[in-house]
Amino acid sequence: MQNENIAPQGDTGQAVAAAAMRDRTVAASQRGNAIAVNSGTGDPATEPIRRICDLQRGRIAAKVRELTDASGLKELEVYRIILADFGLSSIGDLRRDQFKTAMEKLGRWISEARDEPATEAAHASAARNAPCAHCAERDSQLVRARRRATIAVCGALMAGALAAYSVLAPRLTAAKATIHTTAIDHR
Repeated sequence: MQNENIAPQGDTGQAVAAAAMRDRTVAASQRGNAIAVNSGTGDPATEPIRRICDLQRGRIAAKVRELTDASGLKELEVYRIILADFGLSSIGDLRRDQFKTAMEKLGRWISEARDEPATEAAHASAARNAPCAHCAERDSQLVRARRRATIAVCGALMAGALAAYSVLAPRLTAAKATIHTTAIDHR
C-alpha cells in the first residue's frame, strides 16, 4: 500500500489490521478440521519410463550375436530391424516392459534361422537352465546337512530339558513333602 490516499494511517491502520486478523481467524474456525492441499497442476503424477539396464542390454547383445552366427546377418542389420520394430532410436531407449517381447522375437528369429521349431528352442533353453549333476548333488547334501543340524539342535534342547528336570525334580518332591507335613501339622 504505497499510495497514501488508500493506505490507512494511525489508529485507523491498526483497526483495519485487527479486523483483517479477526476475519482470518473467523474464516479458519469456520473451516473446522478441513485441510486444503494444493498439489500444483492437478494432473496426476506420471511415472517415469523405466529403460532396460546394462544386464538386459547385454542379454540382447548375446541373442543378437547368436542370431548373427545362425543366420549370417550383420549385427548392425539385426539392431536396425529391432529398432524399427519398436520405433526406437537406440537400444538403450527400449522400455523394460518391452524387453521380454524383444527377447522372444530374437528367439523366434534364431529358431527360424536354424530351421528348428520354436518349441525345441524353448526346450533347449530350459535344458540350459537345468542344474548340472554336480550342483544337484550339492543341493541334496545341503538338505541332508540342514536336516541333521535340525535333529542335533532338537536333541540338545531335549537333553537340556531332561537335565533341568532331573535337577529340579528332587527339589519338587522335597517341597511337596514339606508342604504335606506342614499341612498335617496344622490340622
